[in-house]
Amino acid sequence: ASLDLLLETIDCTVLGDVRWAFGSRPAESTAAAQSLARFGDRSRAVQVRLAPFDVVTLEAFVESLLVFEDWKPLAAKLMRRVGGNPMFALEALRQAHASGAMRIDVPARVLELMDRRLSTIPEPALALARIAAIARDDFSPELAEAVSGLSPLALASPWHELEAANVLVGDAFTHDLVYEAAVRSVPASIARRLHATVADFLERRAGEPAPIAQHYLDAGCEAKAVPHLVSAARRAWAVGRGTEAGAFFLRAAEIERTAGRSDSAFDILFEGADALSDLGPIDLLERVVEMARPMAKSAPQL
Repeated sequence: ASLDLLLETIDCTVLGDVRWAFGSRPAESTAAAQSLARFGDRSRAVQVRLAPFDVVTLEAFVESLLVFEDWKPLAAKLMRRVGGNPMFALEALRQAHASGAMRIDVPARVLELMDRRLSTIPEPALALARIAAIARDDFSPELAEAVSGLSPLALASPWHELEAANVLVGDAFTHDLVYEAAVRSVPASIARRLHATVADFLERRAGEPAPIAQHYLDAGCEAKAVPHLVSAARRAWAVGRGTEAGAFFLRAAEIERTAGRSDSAFDILFEGADALSDLGPIDLLERVVEMARPMAKSAPQL
């Protein structure tokens, strides 16, 4: 009602010298936002679309508010967590200052805004955002096409809507909050199915084994994750990353042992011990050996 009154007042000749400014978030589709859009369509109105802060501007913004030597790392964390949205940055800084810890925790109010903003996106674009959230770093036009079943042309409009709403830039989320809101919007059972579909796609494309394994694990398909965990372990071993290799070998062996495939688990642990005796660390090697010892049944294993 207040906005309706203001829109009528704009045309009042008595107030002809008054200059008006209205603002709305681009993703909102409320009646108030629609009224503002109608006002913006008038020929004498000038629309100003505000872009998010870039890194340099966000640093200047933080520096203007906080005078202490660690503000630059804080600006980098803000950019990663909330992107260049000045309101979100201000809310996060306000909460950090109130806590006295200067740790970037996103206020609940901002999370609610993100969830509400995402809910206003048209369904085809929201579905695409959910696929991107599940795929994360593995998201690409080819993956979106395979998972959604849509042609590249059919994907063009929802993709453009996500970029216009500052949800995606290229094939990545603009910042963590948008990603987290998209993840929260996917029911757990659907998320598991999507993880399995993404893993199948990456497997057919001979993708990196570590993310394929993680997608299968997130899908609850542990047996399918095992060969990719072993492959990821071998790759880590080949480049001298002992701790990473050991963790992959242990996870694969634990899945096999739990499933009752003790011989397979033993073989994986034996290879893991070989890697860790070459690279260390010694405490991880001890864990692998202790896990393998009770599985040694046959003469070669002993």
